[in-house]
Amino acid sequence: MIPHGVSYEEAMLQFRWPKPAKFNIGYAVCERHPEDTLAMIVENADGSVRNWTFGQLLASSSRLANALAGRGVGKGDRVGVFLSQGAELTLCHLAGYRMGAIVLPLFTLFGEEALEYRLANADASALITDMSQLPKVLAVRERLPHLKTVIVIGAGAHGAEFLDWDRLLAAASGDLARLMSGKYGREAPVSIKPGDIAQSMMPRARSAVRRCCAKAWTAATWPIFDGMLIQPGHASPPALPSRTASRQARTAASTSSNVARFSNRG
Repeated sequence: MIPHGVSYEEAMLQFRWPKPAKFNIGYAVCERHPEDTLAMIVENADGSVRNWTFGQLLASSSRLANALAGRGVGKGDRVGVFLSQGAELTLCHLAGYRMGAIVLPLFTLFGEEALEYRLANADASALITDMSQLPKVLAVRERLPHLKTVIVIGAGAHGAEFLDWDRLLAAASGDLARLMSGKYGREAPVSIKPGDIAQSMMPRARSAVRRCCAKAWTAATWPIFDGMLIQPGHASPPALPSRTASRQARTAASTSSNVARFSNRG
């Protein structure tokens, strides 16, 4: 990473993207940082706010990954995520990446036909959604033979055709031992070159989080991962401005770490 005390021009000349042979973004996002460090601030539609530490992201995503593994989901399996932006969406991505699954993002404005088409073509074996989207899922469920598990946020109890998020995670282990052995965990390679990750994703991080110890405001998931990938205590690499990031993100000084603030308010 770029050391403190160098000019922007010097940083531009010195910087080189690391290209590890294997890379797991789930590990890079939530397992390298001190567990008690603030990672994410979620502001809900009702005005309530919750602070998430890296340790909480680690434990909760471990529970979800273990719950999915207990339902037969493994490395390379597709997991649909049919959710609006929020903490649960972040946990779904982290859990999937850390266990080597393929996360399939699904836009909440998709209708039944669009939803069925994507789940069928991906042969998705699991789907995570909430009560607002459940009717669409149930309408196409019988035509999706590969879809074995549906997890619903806010259900309050298991149903005949789905499992409740809270109950499922409460019964799952938050221990990393299961994830860090064999086919799971930090040794799981990705099917994309690290250089491609750098070119396609990291510019948003560098635009939204101009330096270490900044808070980035965002309404999307990927900028959250971008910010968390920047290691605390190091300056972020230089980049060209991003119009999207400049519209959605504003930075403020902080004394702790890179903190993503997630707003669900309309």
